[in-house]
Amino acid sequence: MLTRLLPDQVPIYWDAIKYGIVKSVSKEKILTTEDLNNILKNILSGVSDAWIAWGDVEGERKLYGIVVTYATFDPCSGIKNLIVYAIYGYAVAPME
Repeated sequence: MLTRLLPDQVPIYWDAIKYGIVKSVSKEKILTTEDLNNILKNILSGVSDAWIAWGDVEGERKLYGIVVTYATFDPCSGIKNLIVYAIYGYAVAPME
């Protein structure tokens, strides 16, 4: 299941989200503490969204992956775009 986290849920998963962000960015980009704090601030303020892919395994919640997104608006075309900033998988999710 893919679930968008509410701001008060983000701290629970922040270590996993942060790890996924660091692992998913270009090898040429080294994220600083300030970069990660800016990402966290944007998620907590609703500028960006954090999503988790998870499932129940034997009654326990298992984290399969994270996605961080944000929306932009192109004033020339009037089109809203969804940008995937980071996507990272921790484990293979079952195909159920």
